[in-house]
Amino acid sequence: MQEFAKRRGLYFLADFDIDVLESFQGEWTFGDVTALKTLERLKGFFRAATVRKWIVENPALTLRGPKPKPHPTLPFTGDEMRRILAAIEKYPNKSRQIGQPNALRLCAFVLILRYTGMRISDAVALSTDRLVGAKILLYTPKDRHARVLRIAAIRCRPSGLSSKVKRALFFLDRKVHDAYGHGNLAENVAISV
Repeated sequence: MQEFAKRRGLYFLADFDIDVLESFQGEWTFGDVTALKTLERLKGFFRAATVRKWIVENPALTLRGPKPKPHPTLPFTGDEMRRILAAIEKYPNKSRQIGQPNALRLCAFVLILRYTGMRISDAVALSTDRLVGAKILLYTPKDRHARVLRIAAIRCRPSGLSSKVKRALFFLDRKVHDAYGHGNLAENVAISV
């Protein structure tokens, strides 16, 4: 803004009217979200200047920002899912003893994400008490909503691995709890598919 004011010979806040601010905004080369945030700061600055009586009227009040275009995250194609699941099939052979249980967990994790649309953070913290029949009962702290996700029968048996549930959380284990200090996690990890 200082450089813009210098080029235009503007020295006082009173020199900034709506036309000048629209010219300033027209020079922005930001993306939509950045332009909206910059506009917020500009409006906040002029609001503060008005409150402090540095200027009589807020020239930024009527400025409009761009409307961000949504960029939806598309699901994996059938071919991409086949390649992901094929890669999981190879996993047990590379990691010896721990490879088989981890491959099962990884397969279930991928399929839960694929068929429920859950956020990764919600899927990682998914506990067995949230799975009721073919439904996942989910409370998402991020948007503070309770949701019920219906899931189809998901089959995940890489290399004939067992899928018996023995633990309270599907994907997060005690080592992660201890390392990162996440509270109230069960002692073990399990998977059910």
